[in-house]
Amino acid sequence: MIDMEDINRLEIILIEKNKTGKWFAEKLGKSVNGFQIIRLF
Repeated sequence: MIDMEDINRLEIILIEKNKTGKWFAEKLGKSVNGFQIIRLF
């Protein structure tokens, strides 16, 4: 299970790389509504 610290770090990395949760989901082959990264895992 991923804890909040891991999720927060992931969000920071996405921001640093100018990427969105939607972009990340597409790379993982997941479909999401909005930017709810936590649902990817």
